Amino acid sequence: MESIQNIFQNLEPQTRNRWFLHTLVPDRLHLSVSQEGQPTIFVEGTLDSFGRVPLFKGIEHREDAVNVQTENCFCALRLISPDGFHGSE
Repeated sequence: MESIQNIFQNLEPQTRNRWFLHTLVPDRLHLSVSQEGQPTIFVEGTLDSFGRVPLFKGIEHREDAVNVQTENCFCALRLISPDGFHGSE
């Protein structure tokens, strides 16, 4: 768990829809940080591949996210803590 915290702390925050990613599983699972510094998880895939996505403020499907390191656009489910209750961990 501590190493995951270190990963989040060392990532630069997003700028608009451009994300600095730390890839855990190539073409599938990435860690990042929001502009506000909140830990963010991306699970790559089309919206259809996730079935019904729950209506939750912290879950959003993106079709236009950009990986800053590669300049590649990708589709992914973005999971982010929407408030301070969940904290930064």
